[in-house]
Amino acid sequence: MIETGEVEYFGSPVPRTLSPRQAAARHAVLLVAADAFTSRGYAATSIDDIADRLGATKGRVYHYFRTKGEIFLGVHRRALDLMLEATREPFESDEPASSKLGAMAKAHALLMMTEPTFMRLATQLTEMSLAAEGRTRQEEIDAVMDVRREYEQRYETVIAEGIDAGEFSDDDPQLLATIVLGSLNGMTGWLDAESTAEGADRERIASLVSTFVTNGLHKRATAASRRPTRSRQRAGATA
Repeated sequence: MIETGEVEYFGSPVPRTLSPRQAAARHAVLLVAADAFTSRGYAATSIDDIADRLGATKGRVYHYFRTKGEIFLGVHRRALDLMLEATREPFESDEPASSKLGAMAKAHALLMMTEPTFMRLATQLTEMSLAAEGRTRQEEIDAVMDVRREYEQRYETVIAEGIDAGEFSDDDPQLLATIVLGSLNGMTGWLDAESTAEGADRERIASLVSTFVTNGLHKRATAASRRPTRSRQRAGATA
């Protein structure tokens, strides 16, 4: 889905209104840039590389972004917006925590397959410091990190709800959320999104991943509760 209407430019405190055509052109810059950053790395990618992949001049790129760092942040922000939108409905629902977490995890897993160009880059923070070099301002980086933190807090909140309700094991919600998101983002290590079948197969994979990460948080019966009592043993012997 291509964003239209008001788009906030990094480096500009005042949102500017883009026409559908301009919004599509800006999205195209982000799309080819994400592919370039993923395949070549941030440091090795230049504005010329992005323009070449776009089939346009550097002027087209600079029309929407002042620096390479702003493009990098724009890619991250686009991925985060996709994640926030995909998980909004389950997060705001009145369902039990385990159902909410399962739906959120499935939505994230589906994005890993349907929006791989953005998602693969957004799961990597190792090059964020490189984007801070040059003319990219720290407050622009902080703004993206704030949105990332907002997304992470959704998982922490739902996991905390599950702990309070007795659905999940009593542990640190922040740590558990980090483990869950790490498992979801780890799909980039084993999944070739381009070769994954459409439709039902993606749904099946997303459901399997969601079930796996959610089940890992469920409370486990203690050894004492699993051990048969004498009365149960006698009942079994006489049955």
